[in-house]
Amino acid sequence: MFRRQAYYHASMIFVILGIIYFLFTINKPYIGLNIQNANGRWLVTVCDPTGEGYQAGVRVGNQVLKVNGDIPSNYYNVKKWSRVEGASSLEFIRSDQQLSTIVQLPTRINWVKNSREIPLRILGFVFLLLGFLTWFKRPFLDQARAIFWLNWI
Repeated sequence: MFRRQAYYHASMIFVILGIIYFLFTINKPYIGLNIQNANGRWLVTVCDPTGEGYQAGVRVGNQVLKVNGDIPSNYYNVKKWSRVEGASSLEFIRSDQQLSTIVQLPTRINWVKNSREIPLRILGFVFLLLGFLTWFKRPFLDQARAIFWLNWI
């Protein structure tokens, strides 16, 4: 009986966490920049072409001077994950120029970009539902339990 309830609880937790994650991420623009400290210089190592940073003119190899008006090492997301996510302004030097450029990153939500995630969320929910139904119909099979937990992960 306890095992059966664990599957119900895991399914509920998955759905609730998915909805919470979706609601939190839909309200934030995607910057798409990763930076690394190389000899005291913060260099862009990853620049996603679908991110707001790329659209603002930042490219791989550019040096970031300031994030939100402060040095990058003081910015929380840079300290923890080496990402510039959540920033509203960025000062950087292009690799082929000497003058710095300050760009204001949009804080608005791009609904068209965010709507691309909805099919992935639906697909994830369908996988969870199929794994749950497989386990529910045949709870005695180890393969059904494995399908459920792999789909949940």
